[in-house]
Amino acid sequence: MFNKFIKSRKIFISLSILIFVVSCGKPEITNKCSINGFGKITCDFQNNGNAKGSKCVKIKYTRNQDIIYEKSFDFQTIESLPVCSGIVEAGDVRERRASGGFRNKNIQLSPSDFCFIDNWQEIYDYSDNYSWHDECTREIETVN
Repeated sequence: MFNKFIKSRKIFISLSILIFVVSCGKPEITNKCSINGFGKITCDFQNNGNAKGSKCVKIKYTRNQDIIYEKSFDFQTIESLPVCSGIVEAGDVRERRASGGFRNKNIQLSPSDFCFIDNWQEIYDYSDNYSWHDECTREIETVN
């Protein structure tokens, strides 16, 4: 009788631990962000995990070397304020928008002003699909 009690207690404890581990889960939040030249950011945060969670990202633009830009600055990178998903339930998607601008050294400016090159007509044929961001490297960095 006592052995049955010990065995059933072991089974109960094992099942309790298994249920706890399965119910904890983990969020897996991915993001896709688009940015226009004025600095308006739109991000879709998708949670493919099995638990709710959140994520924040910053977008950075870095100037490429050996390029003559239309405006000169004493820095090579600008970054946005964080864009955060808020709570994203498992299997859900949240869209977030931000337009707080990009900055470096307390100078706020648009990505197009920062990345636009001075002599684009000499480098690109008018038939090319040149865009303001072609001479900058964009990076999306997770901040949480």
